[in-house]
Amino acid sequence: MARPGPVLLFLICCATAFAAGPEYTSLRQWVEDQNPKDQTPAAERIFVNHDWKESAIVQHHPGLTLQAALDQMKFRDRIVSVYRAGHKPAGVPVYDELTLEKPDRAGFMVQPLDVIYLWNGNRN
Repeated sequence: MARPGPVLLFLICCATAFAAGPEYTSLRQWVEDQNPKDQTPAAERIFVNHDWKESAIVQHHPGLTLQAALDQMKFRDRIVSVYRAGHKPAGVPVYDELTLEKPDRAGFMVQPLDVIYLWNGNRN
């Protein structure tokens, strides 16, 4: 008979893996691949991934808020998450409307190289 400890540990690890959001590098790479001719200076790029269907690159400038960046795009979706290079743990956004009590797009300052991920709220 199998011991419940290892089986339970395996199930917890699987559930944790499926609960995590997308990872920064894959989100950014997909946007770069979709926009190979973008002329935005590399150090000033903000990458926008609209649920793996559409993408854009927005130029960063000092004082740029999430709402101002979103206003530059035609994409609209219910949930916005922002991923940042080097943020730990990987797959966890620095801004996630799904988990915030009071999302504040107008108050959240985006940084160069951030990835803005617009999605419908369904992680499945």
